[in-house]
Amino acid sequence: MTTTTGTPTPSQPAGLSPAVSSTSHGRPSLTIITPTISRPTLQPLLTLLAHEMGPHDQHIVIGDGPQPDAASWMPARDERFNYYEHGPTHDFGNSQRDFAIQMARGDFLMFIDDDDAIIPGVLASDIRPALARAPHDCHVFRMRGHPCRRSLMLGDLGGSMLICPNVPSKLGRWTLGHIASTQPTPAMAKLERDMYNYIRDYTFIRATLSCYDFRPIFHDTEMYIVDPANLKARNAAPITP
Repeated sequence: MTTTTGTPTPSQPAGLSPAVSSTSHGRPSLTIITPTISRPTLQPLLTLLAHEMGPHDQHIVIGDGPQPDAASWMPARDERFNYYEHGPTHDFGNSQRDFAIQMARGDFLMFIDDDDAIIPGVLASDIRPALARAPHDCHVFRMRGHPCRRSLMLGDLGGSMLICPNVPSKLGRWTLGHIASTQPTPAMAKLERDMYNYIRDYTFIRATLSCYDFRPIFHDTEMYIVDPANLKARNAAPITP
């Protein structure tokens, strides 16, 4: 595991390069990006990925400012795991995702929040084979606890549902600047800010898919569980490793 608290030098993304590609070692490599504020649910995510990631994969955990707990949870002596800090920016991890993309070296980019859970076994059973069959396309998987319509409309897509090739010229941005609030109360200003950050998630998706003619490959496979700590309240059965 590498830990960097300053400003790291961005690596050159693989972008399905000959060095790390589905043709060179039989399967595409993944960079998984997780912005964090040290939620406890990050620990089981790290444990699961340590067992399920391939040797060419990478998990970037990036703190919204200093996150000593998250840094201490990173698997020791495992160079597939990288910890960085950026901020704090308090914008729901959007700035952290943009920052982490610069260090991504996998063929594909995946995004998962630190309060979500990846379904055990799905990387090997469904995700990686699907990416190998269509290594130059964007893929949209399902999330348990999120609307799962095959639609590109706002509200039907979440950033963690998209897996896209790591081609910098074809990636949108998670951050688009700041909009000053005109709301009369702090509560309404917070609601406006939260809605704006959700739009930024969608803006990244739309900008990225625009480089692929808005034709992602939709899959029925569930990839993540949204906020598993509150799964029971949503009347869904949890999945355990």
